Amino acid sequence: MPFIYANPHLDVEPGLVRDSFIIKVGDLYYLTGTLRPIWAGPNPGVPLWSSPDLLTWKNHGLILSRESVPATAWYRDRWWAPEIHQAGEWFYLTVGCRNETTRHKHGIAIWRARDITGPYELLTVDAPFPPAAEQFYPENPQVTQKYISNDASLFTDTDGRHFIFWADTVGILQAEIELPSCRLIGEITKSVPCGTNGWDKHVEGPVLFREGKWIYLFYSGFGRDYDIGVARAEKITGPWIPQPNNPIVSPRAPLTHVGHNGVFPGPDGRWWISYIMQFNGKDSPERLAYDPVWINAQGWVETHAPTLGTQTVRLPGDSIT
Repeated sequence: MPFIYANPHLDVEPGLVRDSFIIKVGDLYYLTGTLRPIWAGPNPGVPLWSSPDLLTWKNHGLILSRESVPATAWYRDRWWAPEIHQAGEWFYLTVGCRNETTRHKHGIAIWRARDITGPYELLTVDAPFPPAAEQFYPENPQVTQKYISNDASLFTDTDGRHFIFWADTVGILQAEIELPSCRLIGEITKSVPCGTNGWDKHVEGPVLFREGKWIYLFYSGFGRDYDIGVARAEKITGPWIPQPNNPIVSPRAPLTHVGHNGVFPGPDGRWWISYIMQFNGKDSPERLAYDPVWINAQGWVETHAPTLGTQTVRLPGDSIT
């Protein structure tokens, strides 16, 4: 039987979620993302759903709740762009947080748990990760937004080393990280700088996968609308080469925004991306969407995304009739 799905996902849950991230564990898909309110104030925490088929979802509630956090904690508010990464027997959860009342700047919190549903233990109790990457900024006392780190994504390479990628005001940064200490190993480097091509004036939302000899780094740009680009490298430390036809996913009517994708193994054996769809600007409801991607003969990423309406994908073993 083929796999039949439709974009956008119109259920109230998990359809209305931003920055969607899907991970497959065993026979189940798990989905998390940013809950509303996105821009107007603190949101309630980090949600989790599970599904055997990407179509019907079970709501597990909040795996992290703002209500359980001390009022003065630096990670009290926001709860943006959660991602879950499995490394050995542990699940690591990265979230962008800050405290609106105490004016803590935005940073990345890292938790871990033995089970994907929790309970999660906070590893970055005293301060956000990472430290401000001040080497990328001019020596200017007027620069006060050095601590705008967000959208963290963990990647474990084939040699077992862990790396963390995150968005900063200067681009996508990366560093090797020791887990669970969250200690940096070596220097912070810039993998994808903010571009000059309009669409990538500001970049965010890094996420990675390895296919063959290449590692692919997806990221989103919001200099024009909201688009998705990709870069590739033969080593996790780079150099990262942007895909020549970036952005590879862009909004087309009636869509106004598509972006901030996750990457997961899909039902047909290919990599798929999850992403948001919006029809009337950034303040309109965020809708969950997902589509397959594949690697062409030149080693670059291709996709039909964004798709609208019902889609049919052949699965391995399907007969051709």
